[in-house]
Amino acid sequence: MCVTFGLKPLAIRHPEFQIAVVARICTALAILLMPVVASSQIVVWEKTYAGDHGYMSAEFISSASDGDFLVAGVASAGGSMSHMSKVSATGELRWTHEIGTDQIYTTPLDCFEIEQDKYRLVALQGISVGAGTPKGTYIVDVGESGEVESDNFDPEFGNILSNSKAVAIENEGYRVVSSRFGSNPPMLAVGYLDVNANFERYEEFLAPSPDSAWVLWKAVGMPDGSLVFCGQIGQLGGAQIMSLTKLDADGSLVWDKRYSLGTNHYVRNMILLQNGDLLLASNISSQEDDLIRISLLRVDADGEVVWHKMHAVREVAGVRNLYETSESTIVAFGSAGVYNSSRDVIEPGSSDGFILHVDSGGEYLWNGFIGVEGESDAVMSMYQLDNNNFLIGGLKGGAKMFLAELDLFTSTGVDRATPRSRKGKFFPNPVSDHGRLEFMMETAQPATLEVLDLIGRTVSKIDLGHLEAGRQNIPIELSDLNVSHGTYYYLVSTKDMEVTGSFVYR
Repeated sequence: MCVTFGLKPLAIRHPEFQIAVVARICTALAILLMPVVASSQIVVWEKTYAGDHGYMSAEFISSASDGDFLVAGVASAGGSMSHMSKVSATGELRWTHEIGTDQIYTTPLDCFEIEQDKYRLVALQGISVGAGTPKGTYIVDVGESGEVESDNFDPEFGNILSNSKAVAIENEGYRVVSSRFGSNPPMLAVGYLDVNANFERYEEFLAPSPDSAWVLWKAVGMPDGSLVFCGQIGQLGGAQIMSLTKLDADGSLVWDKRYSLGTNHYVRNMILLQNGDLLLASNISSQEDDLIRISLLRVDADGEVVWHKMHAVREVAGVRNLYETSESTIVAFGSAGVYNSSRDVIEPGSSDGFILHVDSGGEYLWNGFIGVEGESDAVMSMYQLDNNNFLIGGLKGGAKMFLAELDLFTSTGVDRATPRSRKGKFFPNPVSDHGRLEFMMETAQPATLEVLDLIGRTVSKIDLGHLEAGRQNIPIELSDLNVSHGTYYYLVSTKDMEVTGSFVYR
């Protein structure tokens, strides 16, 4: 099934992407659905935002405890500045904070709430000093009105990690990863920062093999403290294969994997799934045809392949990010275009943001596009809302940030999980003695709190009683949970809803 947002019906030459019915909605967006499914208004609202420096994107989205959302992205056309913005549940802009200059540029890495009414932007910051541009992790904390409360950047640390490309953000701090592919022998560098980005220590590890981590793209911190990072390796003849390496909490090599799946892989992202597997997204090019496809590779905690799927959404597909929904389906998104093979270019005005939805086995469900004739658009970020709709963010017209709320399930035939799953917030995290758990209840009903260890065993269960509808703020005494120091998952259960998350007790 193919669902199209925007004013540009495009002719897709591949049978699985046939478009049959056009339905216009009040926001002037055209939605094209297969004839077997009734037309529905899947765009709830959409807004665009213009930055002060001629460019503004939405690359990361997270929720705040007051019901608003945090958005982070690039804030200037030259890529020298980053922003963190706060928007309401209907897209009204509360405030925007920008960091970076022409001499000190920043690349956004994440944004989130660290405690009530206090928000954090994490960025990779570089100083322009020539070819060996140093980079370091830069952290800015702002208050409820967007005012800066603290910032931290260590240029000396940046000089150490001069090729940093990935950061694993965790409860107890940050691990900045750098692939020293220019050294001989190749090295992997990992810098450790505390929760305030103060430099703690730095370690270097010999690469498992001479071609390890030729290009590093993403690092993921695992629940057991280990670190997995992915990249791509250039082989003789120009072929690109995928690289996946795991280090334990002490930095020792656990395993080093290579995946050569018959074509060139250009790795773009990796996420940790709810069951502990890893999902990698890459773009695939082949000499057999003119298509650039999306590759999804799922591996287990030992790096063994669970499945590998390839999907085409346009002649040219550029995947940027991945999202696992509460229903355990998977969404890949980015930008795509129409390829003119005779001229070896993407047709002008054909670039759209795309959304590809697959089930937990990687099988195709549907894909949709967001675009306006003659403009350049991309989908960069996604967040599942309490009502099971999705907030998506990205770039419209090559310069403006856009946010939209979409109902992606109504017309897809995807069953929603029962009970529905939501994410909770635990403050502070890590926690020492007293904490609080925040989540939203749609209807009043009884609830229980269950605390589980890292392998899923229940260590404590508490009856929360009958909770009223609305936002909950549950005080937690760690002494009541019968837990020792370490990392735990929590599960709040009601008749038709589950709230999940994790916390660190120290």
